[in-house]
Amino acid sequence: MEKAKDLAEWLLRNERGWPRDRIVEAMQGSESIDVKLHQHIQLVTVYVTAVVLENDQVHFFEDIYGQDGTPDEELTETSVHSSPRKARVQ
Repeated sequence: MEKAKDLAEWLLRNERGWPRDRIVEAMQGSESIDVKLHQHIQLVTVYVTAVVLENDQVHFFEDIYGQDGTPDEELTETSVHSSPRKARVQ
């Protein structure tokens, strides 16, 4: 995750005892630490393996989670699911 320390600092901003140095130390540790937040926060994450930059350059990244499949599978699946459907009028 890009800027994980910044995100953790923002998430823990209202929690006592979590200054940035403690966050960094916890992130470098070998064990997970559960922290119960007192405020509910909706967080949406997006996983992408290709991006188009403002200068129209396309960058591809390794799919470390194996979510991409092969282009042939994706195109076949898309064409099957995107076929036009007829509406029934009564």
